[in-house]
Amino acid sequence: MTCEDGTTELRILVVEDEALIAMELQMMLEDLGHRVVAICGTVERALARLDEHGDGLDAVLLDAKFGGRSSRRVADALRDRRIPFLVTSGYGAVEIEQLGPYRGHLAKPYDERHLRRALDELDRAS
Repeated sequence: MTCEDGTTELRILVVEDEALIAMELQMMLEDLGHRVVAICGTVERALARLDEHGDGLDAVLLDAKFGGRSSRRVADALRDRRIPFLVTSGYGAVEIEQLGPYRGHLAKPYDERHLRRALDELDRAS
């Protein structure tokens, strides 16, 4: 499906433990013409959602940490399923690199322009 600006609508899973950040991210994604399939606030919910809807996802925005816990299990599951993902984080490179290989990073705080650019780069790399 094509958005008004000619871009393709992406079906995106948001994996973020901060509710306000997740809601703001959902609004930005929808403003860009994408569809948020779900918002998951824990590693366990994200893994369950991948089991349910993994085949229907175009991309995932993955917070690097959940309450101090690494989201490595989710990153590994995404790589196993070949689902492209962006790591969103306010942490430094060491914490992000613990997730293993990833295609893009969206540093917090970010705005809609940064999000659009990161999604475009993710799409080109896929």
